Amino acid sequence: MRDVSSEIEVDQSKRDSRINARLLVAASVISWILVLWVLNASRYLRPVADDYCIGVRGAAGPIGGFIQDFQTYSGFATPSFLTNLFVGVPLATGGLWIASAVTFIVASLAISLLGVSMLVVSSGFNAGLKAFVVRVLLFAPIVLVGWWTFLWLPLESWSESPMDELAIGLTHWQNLNSAYVLPTALILSAALLLMRNSLSRSWRTSVASVILGLVTGLMGPTFGMAALLFLLLASVWTLLNLPTVKNRYLLEIGGAFTGVAVGLAIAYLSPGTQARASYYGAGEVVFAPDSIVGWVMAVLPENLLLFGELFLHWGSPVVISLFVGVGFFASRKVPTLRTAVALPITIGLIVFGVSLTSATIITDTFAYGAYWHSSSIAVVAFAACASFGLWVGGLISNYSHNSVVLVASFALLVGSASGIGSSLDLSTSIVEREQLWRSGSAPIKGIIEDREVEWIGDCADQLALINPAFS
Repeated sequence: MRDVSSEIEVDQSKRDSRINARLLVAASVISWILVLWVLNASRYLRPVADDYCIGVRGAAGPIGGFIQDFQTYSGFATPSFLTNLFVGVPLATGGLWIASAVTFIVASLAISLLGVSMLVVSSGFNAGLKAFVVRVLLFAPIVLVGWWTFLWLPLESWSESPMDELAIGLTHWQNLNSAYVLPTALILSAALLLMRNSLSRSWRTSVASVILGLVTGLMGPTFGMAALLFLLLASVWTLLNLPTVKNRYLLEIGGAFTGVAVGLAIAYLSPGTQARASYYGAGEVVFAPDSIVGWVMAVLPENLLLFGELFLHWGSPVVISLFVGVGFFASRKVPTLRTAVALPITIGLIVFGVSLTSATIITDTFAYGAYWHSSSIAVVAFAACASFGLWVGGLISNYSHNSVVLVASFALLVGSASGIGSSLDLSTSIVEREQLWRSGSAPIKGIIEDREVEWIGDCADQLALINPAFS
């Protein structure tokens, strides 16, 4: 006799799998529509603030402009190279419709890569090339819409939020995307992928760890200090919790630490950094061994406040909700997906976020504070929210109650609906500023200056001579 109950269970499992797949596809299709909508609106992005000056420098080419900046203004080679390549060169050579869109699009791709890297670490892409491509196409647009929702959630207008200024800055001011969002997302993605391969202890992994550390150190003192602190904490955790494989992990951690230290030394000793330091002069802040306790007492409360605001604002629970739905249905559909790995990733991101916040507060004390200095912290906070949502979604996917399916479906719906509103707000802001820009200076009051400032106007005039599209 046929086992009727087994056949019913198999049929039910197939139906559930189809439903899970359809819900994920629906969320992905909605996200793709929003991505194409925003990318189309990005054609109307126009330079602002020092974007014009970067465009003037970009006339020297991808390498020439970078060398000029390295020698005269900034030894922070990683953001400087990316800024010249993706902001300067397009502004010096491209048309109005693409010059500022390039950086916005590249930074968006980097954020998508960061989300995809989380799934790769969770072993969700081990079913062959075709399945890998399909899952990337499904997941990448959801990550990107989640990032825009994190910044632009309409609820933000109901109360004061740290995202009010960052959302505007990370949309219109392409120097912020190239100097903060793009390198932070790329470095975190590379770190996640290296973490996945660290147990192999191949020479390629060790060399890659050193190179990644060097690139991280060349980000500058803020990011470099945070990386060094995080790597020290990671080495201590490895010694205490992974005694059997500690040598394998410590090799990569030591290589990365060395790379960061060398990168910081190069950045500090570069002629551009020294020239900039001489121009601005030394500050009045004194750091001495007997003041360490006072520094800790001053930095710690502000650290918790700043990172807490970026990690726990209106956009955060919505992003978590979105990825709870994604993690739930992806776990049901892809048996090889181990979302339990997302929890240590979340903890690591939070630890690094706190380290980066501390470093930002300290360096701001020696230099100057500005809202855009939190841009990298925002990327880390978004990634932590996304990974936490994936973990929760995978956790509740183990329960078979219908109510759990309804909760996950509602979470996916809330995240998708919020993404629609956020993406529309973002694209509307782009178009509205472009209309003002055509008539003259188009600053965003209290957030970004434009050609009404003399030095910015001078750079805009020079850019118009270099690229007739801006005349």
